[in-house]
Amino acid sequence: MANDGQAWLSEAIHLLGDLLGETIREQAGAEAFALEEEMRGRAKQLRAQPDPAAEQSLATRVAELSVDEAIQLLKAFTHYFGLVNLAEQMARLRVLRHRDHEQPDLPRAESIRAAVQQLKARGVGAAEIAAALPGMRLQPVFTAHPTEAQRRTTLEAIRRIATDLPTLMRADVLPGERADVRRRIATEIVGRWQSDQVRVRKPTVLDEAKNGRFYMETTLFAVVPQLYRDLEAALNAAYPGEAWDVPAVLRFGSWMGGDRDGNPNVTPATTIEAVRVLQTAQLEAYLREITAVSQQLSPALGQVEISAELHAALAANAALFPAVARLVEDRNVREPYRQQCSYIHAKLTDTLEWTRRVAPEWEPRPPEGVPSEGAWYHGAAALVAELAVMEQSLRSNGGAALADGRLHDLQRLVSVFGLHMATLDIRQHSARHTAALAEILALTGIEPDYAALDETARTTLLTRLLGEARPLVPSRLQCSA
Repeated sequence: MANDGQAWLSEAIHLLGDLLGETIREQAGAEAFALEEEMRGRAKQLRAQPDPAAEQSLATRVAELSVDEAIQLLKAFTHYFGLVNLAEQMARLRVLRHRDHEQPDLPRAESIRAAVQQLKARGVGAAEIAAALPGMRLQPVFTAHPTEAQRRTTLEAIRRIATDLPTLMRADVLPGERADVRRRIATEIVGRWQSDQVRVRKPTVLDEAKNGRFYMETTLFAVVPQLYRDLEAALNAAYPGEAWDVPAVLRFGSWMGGDRDGNPNVTPATTIEAVRVLQTAQLEAYLREITAVSQQLSPALGQVEISAELHAALAANAALFPAVARLVEDRNVREPYRQQCSYIHAKLTDTLEWTRRVAPEWEPRPPEGVPSEGAWYHGAAALVAELAVMEQSLRSNGGAALADGRLHDLQRLVSVFGLHMATLDIRQHSARHTAALAEILALTGIEPDYAALDETARTTLLTRLLGEARPLVPSRLQCSA
């Protein structure tokens, strides 16, 4: 497969390189293309056969370029290596898939399956793993890097090319299909060429939060349910006959919008908007997912029964959403699961409206026009419960296969992401904490000069205060801004 993988990679690079070459000739002219080919050829020759004289000649040639020529050359190679990197990533995935296909009984190194098998080989029993899982927590935290300059437009174009490239590389693709896919990839390459590849202004804190949202919603939402399916499958294979209830051991966090340590641009208002960016993305994803679940859950009364809990949930939701009730009674007259999905969709829609419009205060109130009692989700627990009612009803009435489908994946998403997508870490410089504590403790008469205390005295004081039942800060305490 190594040789086959290398051949696939070479062909992919050749195809993408040809399309980029057509774009360079069309957009920048034949001279720009000839310059790029010259430099690529000379660099390739040096890589194959180092030659100090040839290296010096290349350096001299580059130094003689005009500013316009240098810009076009840099642009050409930026696009070229972006496409090469994409092809290399896809080639690595093909190699991994081939290895899994050739050796299905041998777990991939460092995979979930390999870890579970290693635990079993070391004598760890199913009961020990089941007891340990609820206490496990893996929480990657997203942070913005100051050198990250790629725009979302660029990232999305690369994703679309990645979607089309395997089709173009298939041996059985029809000529008409090949021409159409080739045209789509060429369109993306031209679009990238004519776009700003990097930001022309420094990204704001919210730009960083939106960039993080892009990676989460385009990658994690698809990957996370599969990771849990892999874990469940690995446990069932290693410990057959055991009933596994795998908890949500995975969570995600973010610093983007909450890291105000030395950054004056991260204000309370910025943090609120960063939370809103993540939460709206999560709710929009759930709206899409509950629609997909509804399409799959078509059991009809008369064909199957439903649980008493689902009957009660439908009646309660019909009272909350009379307009939706009238709609589903006509459109989904004997389809209780689709009716329940419609009610969940309505609640998610109201929750999304709340999230977009609410201005948090000490005692947040629903925005005008958004129902406040039961018709929107105040947290993930209610959504978890409603999905569980559907799952249990399906399992009790011959629908286990349906319960294990899209509904199961949605339940896993909610258990991992809640309604917020990622917890937002709030970081602040220790000097600001010290100043705030010093002012509070002085105003409350507890300690006149907290800042002057040494570390031991501070620790002793704070430990005592944390152990007291009363709140440290009275609600009417007049503090500085």
